[in-house]
Amino acid sequence: MRRDVMYSASKNIMNALSASNIYKVIFNHRLANKDGRGSYSETLKSLNSYSLLAAKYGDAEKEVCKFMNIGELNNPAMWHQLIEIKSPEDESFVVKTLQNIRFAQIHLPKLLKLIQQGLVEDIKQGSADLPSHFKEKALLSIILIEEEGHFSSPKRLSKVLDCIDVFYEVIASINKQPSNDLMVLAIDSGNDKFIDFLGMEKTINGIKDLIISIWDRKVFHRNDQAGADINLIAQSLPVIEDIKRLKNEGELESDIAENLIENIVKAATQFIESGVIIPEINAQASHDPRELMKPEPGLLISQDQNEDATTNLEEAELSEKDEVSEQLGEDELEKRSQLLGFDSASDLVRN
Repeated sequence: MRRDVMYSASKNIMNALSASNIYKVIFNHRLANKDGRGSYSETLKSLNSYSLLAAKYGDAEKEVCKFMNIGELNNPAMWHQLIEIKSPEDESFVVKTLQNIRFAQIHLPKLLKLIQQGLVEDIKQGSADLPSHFKEKALLSIILIEEEGHFSSPKRLSKVLDCIDVFYEVIASINKQPSNDLMVLAIDSGNDKFIDFLGMEKTINGIKDLIISIWDRKVFHRNDQAGADINLIAQSLPVIEDIKRLKNEGELESDIAENLIENIVKAATQFIESGVIIPEINAQASHDPRELMKPEPGLLISQDQNEDATTNLEEAELSEKDEVSEQLGEDELEKRSQLLGFDSASDLVRN
């Protein structure tokens, strides 16, 4: 699980526990129940409130809840044990549940502090404590899609970094801003690779618009023949029209404009081939980004490939030894083994 995903999931759980006031309500109900004053309605209201919030949990929240032993808290099937406390077993169950909730409330904030990427979160939240040179900057977060058991090759990472660098240079040129201040702020890994870039806000927003325009065209051409749509997408991006317009208006010299167009087409093509998305695509996608933007074959390395390579190497070595044995013959192998101090011809072949 990526650090930012864990951070967001933990925060959502903390908010749900706090908003439903579930610990305090169950705690008070337990005390009141001993005196015969237990309030079923208030306890049910709190449990239902938490359940509604937990219904929005994703896989990450569910995994964190399971780790904290509160994964069944939103399950109505167990609520009667929290409300109708009639036996020592019921009492023990309620106490254990309260301990688990309290454990989560105490330790999740500590976990947030431990995994928080301070500068990244401050920029996302627009913190007033940011240094002045970060005030006009913005984050670009990209996600390198990886299938289970597959990992990005160095070639893929290199291509992606080059693409973003070209995007930044082109958009910065259009905006008449510096193009040498883009930085890699954070790198994270979980089910996918996640890279945060920091640059000038206007240029970063332009890159996001560019990537979304790539996505829109990828969706539009999703039924085209494989490979035939990539160049078409790259050639039809709105940023190319912006460059041509600036050239016609005299804002860009002709050779510079042509270079920018050539660079953006090449970078956009590599971007599509590399299988990259941004969170903004996930937020508005009606089609599966993981399917439409998956990387080209060869840019992901699987564990099976490594095992196959090892097996193939071993088989090749055995084949080579067999070939040597056939070429020399048993008598010649026996002579050579004696000269070299081996006990037998087979020992010579193995070595």
